[in-house]
Amino acid sequence: NINVIGGIFFLLAAVRFITRYFDNKDFWNSFLFAVLCLLFGFAGILFAISELWNGDWWWWHFLRLLAYTISVIYLFVRFQQTNRQLRQEVLDREQATDKLMQEKSFVEMLINVSPIIILVLDIEGRIVRYNSYFEGLTGYQLEEMKGKDWFSNFLPAEDHNEIRELFKKAVNDIQTRGNINPILTREGKEVPVEWYDNTLKDLHGKTLGVLAIGLDITERQQAEEKSRQHTEFLNTVINSLSHPFYVVNLEDHSIELANQAAKEKGLSRGRYGCTKTDSDQQQPCNDPECPLEIIKETKQPYIAEQTQTDHNKQAEHLEIRAYPMFNPQGEVDKVIEYSLDVTEKKKMNQ
Repeated sequence: NINVIGGIFFLLAAVRFITRYFDNKDFWNSFLFAVLCLLFGFAGILFAISELWNGDWWWWHFLRLLAYTISVIYLFVRFQQTNRQLRQEVLDREQATDKLMQEKSFVEMLINVSPIIILVLDIEGRIVRYNSYFEGLTGYQLEEMKGKDWFSNFLPAEDHNEIRELFKKAVNDIQTRGNINPILTREGKEVPVEWYDNTLKDLHGKTLGVLAIGLDITERQQAEEKSRQHTEFLNTVINSLSHPFYVVNLEDHSIELANQAAKEKGLSRGRYGCTKTDSDQQQPCNDPECPLEIIKETKQPYIAEQTQTDHNKQAEHLEIRAYPMFNPQGEVDKVIEYSLDVTEKKKMNQ
């Protein structure tokens, strides 16, 4: 009957689970289901051959009750395990969410306290967000400018086309670095900014927009202009001297700075300055008595006289004065030299 057929199938299933058990596949579950199938299989076969109230009849009831009991215990244990796993997953997700919120808050704090411009534009060049530093620099709050066109609101009209082309490159994953262009504040003031950008993409590689980092280089440009003016002033001063004036690098005896009078004597930048050779010297003299080497050793000023011929092949008497320049380590690394033509003085003393 159907109980016998069912019992046989349960026994066949038990064989299958026993095989999996010895194959070490799902070890404990295979063992448990093999036992249950054996219990249900034997109970089904005993049911067909048992008589009411005799020992076989009670035996198959016991086997089936044992199988049901094991099944209920198994389900209860599995329920508890699953419940613990779900609780742990919920806890892990809550912790992960808290961690993400903390990281987001940390990133937001970094963005807002960073003394640089942080700007995000969408692929159409509309403003997505910028940081507090930019708000303070321009006078525009994010709430009033979000979603508006970046180019027409913050860039001088003459820069629109050029910067739009650079933006298109950035959207197409071509980074631009070190580009300098001004932005406009609420008062219409232009602030020079050096820009660095990166393309923003989602997890699937779709372009979302552009992240731009900007550095206000107002102070840097002012310092560069001050340095340029200082250099021009220095050049004006040394070029106003009627006698040759130049600075020699002691490492290779090359001239680093020379005024116009020195250049007329052939002592130009890159040439070799040596008081014991003429202006046509093409390499250091390597003379141990060279005044430059003496100054390097003694760290004291040096005065010498030199006689050479001028471009008219006339004898020319020069008084060479050299003064050491010291590096931060206290070593002489450069020498300031200037020469005075004392030819007439020599003639008068003769």
